[in-house]
Amino acid sequence: MKVINVKEVEYIAFKLAQEVLSFNEPIPDFSTRFQNIFESCLAILFQTFSGKSPYPGLIFKASVLFI
Repeated sequence: MKVINVKEVEYIAFKLAQEVLSFNEPIPDFSTRFQNIFESCLAILFQTFSGKSPYPGLIFKASVLFI
């Protein structure tokens, strides 16, 4: 599975917000968020233990971000 980085998540979130939001307010930039915490959350998804991922599939990885 390809490792996703913060810039890719920012792009996906921005495009999704543009499509889904129905009001005309500006979408805040990700730089106003806690960047280091978000990078840590993404890094957890792709760590391994004894050569195996504790989150083997896309659904498991997504559920970790959702929690």
